[in-house]
Amino acid sequence: GSRSTPLALAVAENKRAKTVVHFDERGASFCTLGHARATGQPAAVICTSGTAVANLYPAVLEASYDHVPLVLLTADRPPELQDCGANQTIEQAGLFDKHVRWHRSLACPAEDQDPIELLDTVNHALSHASRPNSGPVHLNLMYREPLLPDQSNTAVSLPPALNVWASGTFSYSNQDKTTDSANSDSIKQTVQLLSGRDKVLIVAGRMQSSADQDAVRQLVDTFGWLLLPDIASGLRLCNQSSKTIEHYDLMLAAGIELVEHGTPVLHVGRPPLSKELLTYLGRLKPETYIKVQDFPQIDDPMKLVTDYAFTGIEQFCRTLLHSRTSSHQADEVSTITESNSSVSSYLDSLCSDDNLTEPGVARLISERIPTDSCLFVASSRPIRDMDSYASSRGHRIPIGCNRGVSGIDGTIASAVGFAKGHEKQLVLLTGDLAFLHDLNSLALLKELNHPATIVLINNNGGGIFSFLPVASQTEHFEKYFGTPHGLEFENCARMFGLDYYQPKSRTEFQSLFDTAPSKTQHKLIEIKTDRKANYEWHQKLISEIRSRLLT
Repeated sequence: GSRSTPLALAVAENKRAKTVVHFDERGASFCTLGHARATGQPAAVICTSGTAVANLYPAVLEASYDHVPLVLLTADRPPELQDCGANQTIEQAGLFDKHVRWHRSLACPAEDQDPIELLDTVNHALSHASRPNSGPVHLNLMYREPLLPDQSNTAVSLPPALNVWASGTFSYSNQDKTTDSANSDSIKQTVQLLSGRDKVLIVAGRMQSSADQDAVRQLVDTFGWLLLPDIASGLRLCNQSSKTIEHYDLMLAAGIELVEHGTPVLHVGRPPLSKELLTYLGRLKPETYIKVQDFPQIDDPMKLVTDYAFTGIEQFCRTLLHSRTSSHQADEVSTITESNSSVSSYLDSLCSDDNLTEPGVARLISERIPTDSCLFVASSRPIRDMDSYASSRGHRIPIGCNRGVSGIDGTIASAVGFAKGHEKQLVLLTGDLAFLHDLNSLALLKELNHPATIVLINNNGGGIFSFLPVASQTEHFEKYFGTPHGLEFENCARMFGLDYYQPKSRTEFQSLFDTAPSKTQHKLIEIKTDRKANYEWHQKLISEIRSRLLT
């Protein structure tokens, strides 16, 4: 927009800046969020004044609740144009309220403005955006016309204190705020709660850091503790440890008990996706439930945590590893690992036929996704299917999802940003409603350096509602909850320059998916399914698992 001209030109003239240009502020903000999610470093979104700023709100909420460092640079009208009916002017200062970690409105640029004060403000914003309690920050920047600089006088005189900074490649203030809090007495006391325990259940929620993931893997290998890995933990795929119970969600749905009462729980990462697991832990009510996180906030929807360890996961695991020698699980744990293997084998047999099912698609992607890829999974049914049915025989790849507030908006844009952050080829698994909700973000695919593969599950509506009690309201369910759209997606793919495929069998889909990376064009693979049939397939599966494991 016009009011953001100074910001846009500043970026355009900065040779070190990496930019994405998009016509939709909502998509741009989610793309920025996806990039920050992948790198763990702040990324900035620029937009003009007015409703453009309001379009950032969904991404701000996601970043806030999932602790993703996001910087909002919003252009604004000067004070004399506020509260007087000026066009494209709203009250932007404080618009995001408590959903940002910090916000500040900056006065209009002036010749007597102190650049050191400005750099201090920027540094303060970045420090709030970054760990430990990372999240979005908002700098609202007011500009008067003319918005272009005077071309006859472009020389800038900086204070001597900034000469070194201006000629260098480092930030103005590079304060190292990391602390080795794992060595504090409070953390050591928490570690002692697990001392001498041969049986511990590790619940692994979303984690982005490979160092954190490796540290948890080492715990499992050293102590022989059971691991329940959420699909977004980074510990689910490429994990052949016998102590990893990847199908705990299905086992719990079938009525299988995982551990005995009194077993301590060590929870790393965010809350798990599985409702079955949360319900089970709520029923188990462990006397010792340790939650490890590096931000001092309550992150416990089931009110289970007895002890918080406010430190990094890697630091906590290292302290724990140094505190005791290895141990081994008791024999009865083998029953759980054998049950998990039985479920995995049964899923292999179910997904080996030529029918295309939503769980079968998720399992095939988990096993056959290329090593140089990253996977982004939409909310609603796709992420749940990947969590329940993904195999542990795949490759170790980055997995992204928007589970801060679990909305379906911004899915495509977030996936593009996630792929750019990792500099890997993208595989996106999405449902039809999430796809439609962010349709214009397909234009962002041109920003990728590698061909993307979008696997679109089209069950003509909201498939997740078939699993909820409201499905019994047959008179109103289809119109108000199933929300069928009846749309075809082939012409949509053509509009955005994507190759389009609609496989009719598992064999055909597997062939398309396996050969997709060798293509130079982005591709859309649409898989049509039936919501009712999918629900019945799930119910039959749980019944069969229950029959096999409990009889």
